Amino acid sequence: MLKLRPEQYDALVAHSFKALDTRIAAALKKLWPVLCVTLGDEPLRRRVRHARTAARSRGIRQEPDILRFARLMLAWGDNFHRSSETPWAAEILAWRNCDAPTRLDALEGRSEVELRGRPELAKRLR
Repeated sequence: MLKLRPEQYDALVAHSFKALDTRIAAALKKLWPVLCVTLGDEPLRRRVRHARTAARSRGIRQEPDILRFARLMLAWGDNFHRSSETPWAAEILAWRNCDAPTRLDALEGRSEVELRGRPELAKRLR
């Protein structure tokens, strides 16, 4: 049986998270190229790491779902999930009677409604 030392396991996990962050950043660049270029590579990577960590702490663990959370974070700000400006996000994320994809569906739906009332934000995301 293969045995990993703790430092080997930690290195493997770090590598996996870095690869995940790279894929999510690439997907965001395809979705919002102008916004991502404006941010720059390192700030985008920091935001993706923050989004991954925040998502995982809220039970969002699958890559497609982490990407959805990162998109919301890029649209609404790094702390949209706990901001007084977006109280609906914290309320939806607190739902414990449904799975992560369902909560993300609700977040995206509410986000669309909110963006209709914020044309300046919607324009920035095009």
